[in-house]
Amino acid sequence: MGAFSPQVEVFNLLFVRREHLSKKQCLVHCQDCARKGSAALDDFMVLEQYRMEDLMQVYDQFTLVSGPP
Repeated sequence: MGAFSPQVEVFNLLFVRREHLSKKQCLVHCQDCARKGSAALDDFMVLEQYRMEDLMQVYDQFTLVSGPP
């Protein structure tokens, strides 16, 4: 697995190999890279940075404000 793609931004759902959870630093994978290593994601634990309900609430309350003409 060692491929690293700096073009991929990982946000909120972090895929971390189970055996690395006990270490202080974990290598975070995007879902595509995690599935390449384990199609069923058996070797991975998914960590959530923010509760989905909180993100949905922020999204639902978002309003776009037009700038000056």
